[in-house]
Amino acid sequence: MKQPEYFLFFENCLIVKGINRSLLVDLQYYRYKLIPNLLLDLLKDSKIITIEDINKKSKYQYDEGLGKYITYFLEHDWGFMTEKPDYFPKLDLVWDYPGIISNSIIDIESDIPIYLQKVLRELETIGCEAIQLRFYKAINIDILSTINLYISNLAFPFIEIYSLFDRNIEELIKKNSNEFTRFRILNFFNSPEDKTIILKNKNGVNLSTIRFYKKKIDINSCGKVDLSSFIPDLILFTESQKHNTCLNRKISIDVNGEIKNCPSMAKSYGNIKNTTLKEAIEKAGFKDVWYIHKDQIDVCKDCEFRHICTDCKAYIQDPNNIYSKPAKCSYDPYTATWGEENPTNNPLYGQ
Repeated sequence: MKQPEYFLFFENCLIVKGINRSLLVDLQYYRYKLIPNLLLDLLKDSKIITIEDINKKSKYQYDEGLGKYITYFLEHDWGFMTEKPDYFPKLDLVWDYPGIISNSIIDIESDIPIYLQKVLRELETIGCEAIQLRFYKAINIDILSTINLYISNLAFPFIEIYSLFDRNIEELIKKNSNEFTRFRILNFFNSPEDKTIILKNKNGVNLSTIRFYKKKIDINSCGKVDLSSFIPDLILFTESQKHNTCLNRKISIDVNGEIKNCPSMAKSYGNIKNTTLKEAIEKAGFKDVWYIHKDQIDVCKDCEFRHICTDCKAYIQDPNNIYSKPAKCSYDPYTATWGEENPTNNPLYGQ
């Protein structure tokens, strides 16, 4: 007798249920697809015997639509049919990181601060792998050369630069491209045009990406939530289960040298001139925001996008409630619509 066949999603394809609809996320191919909650209710055990069995479960009310969904999932590599569904273990969604800090933002007014080299060395010792240096004035080639010298013997796999646009910078970087291979991305704002340049070596291997934006940048520019900010990958998805996807394992230094969770937040844990990063991290309250995740946040906990979304806690709708929805997110999961961006001039949390 032939064994019954079960439909299973691949273990890298997970479903996030929202209040109005659900999201099917493929963590291997970085894609997602919206699906109705009715379909999720029928597939919740992921063990459906043939399309005919699905039709029986729905009492033939939605047979054509359900059949098309299963056919779509099979044809587009979201799932497969099997006779042995118990042979496939569930994906482990536990997140961890081997360092104290994984990422950092350092805001700089113009010239390189005297403490920058010391800070970069300390970030390496606590396991930081990604650093953003954000300049609020136009930088020159000498500044880039100095930073490149600082990091030449440090093990940072990802360095990103933000700066205002300078009309000479593009040509200078191109002429000195081999010198700046440690900078993964260089972003320049207030540019006359939007464009992207990829610097490659003689073998065609990408060295750095230079991006020019017409839009402006300032201290209040971050925190916006929209479709372009979604990240459907394994690291963020697993991190989001129990951690904040913006502030977890992050440390920042603002233009005045104040050590914070984020430069846009009001609470300081000391100044870098007299406080080490390790000392700031161990101060009461610093790690609290690491563990505020989307399943706890008002409105967000009902959103289908919550596990592929960043989560700003600097700009929130109610500054007196740390579980308040991000102020720069205009999505309403109850109506599945995007609206106007909420006002962002609320008092900062932690003031």
